[in-house]
Amino acid sequence: MKNIYIKLVIAGRNIATIPVRDIVSVAAGVIIKGAENGTTYITIEDIPDKYRAATVKELKTEGYNEYGEPIE
Repeated sequence: MKNIYIKLVIAGRNIATIPVRDIVSVAAGVIIKGAENGTTYITIEDIPDKYRAATVKELKTEGYNEYGEPIE
């Protein structure tokens, strides 16, 4: 389901409409996908405040910074 939500957000769906249980992983996935594609679909500022820290943590866990760029 995560991949479907990622595609929906990329297509224009508001990240805040994603189910709470999936919002952090979807937000991280969209940020990473945007960096890979050279496009900004959402930024960390687009994520609801209460999920930002968890999203940054998820990105770092996966080896990326808050912009979706690989951490070296």
